[in-house]
Amino acid sequence: MTDNERRQQAENAASEARSRASVAEAREENATATATFSTTLMLILVAVAVLAVIGYVTWGQPNNQPPPSNNTFTRIDKTTEKTTVAAPAPTIVVKPPTVNVKVVVPPPVKEPTPLPEAPTPEPQPTPEPGDGNR
Repeated sequence: MTDNERRQQAENAASEARSRASVAEAREENATATATFSTTLMLILVAVAVLAVIGYVTWGQPNNQPPPSNNTFTRIDKTTEKTTVAAPAPTIVVKPPTVNVKVVVPPPVKEPTPLPEAPTPEPQPTPEPGDGNR
């Protein structure tokens, strides 16, 4: 093999390597774009489903309720209550046992009597000027 053929083979190998790398990179970008699109689409579908449920509960369900009916049945059972008078409970008297303890009760404390109030002296009239009693 000549140098030109070797060089041509090396260039071909390098070109194929670059081509494979480019294809792999394109596949990776394509996978990333597909994943992003799928995630966005799922998010939109979930949001639409939530809004549909909220719309049904707030608007659709109250309109779908049946009208109230006047068919009300009241069942009246005639029963007689039997009352029995219970016998009064017997009276039981329990006598407390005698205890051998001496209890000393102190005499009541005599409250001190309040002191009588001292008489207050009457105020003396003050002479006015020009009265003549100076």
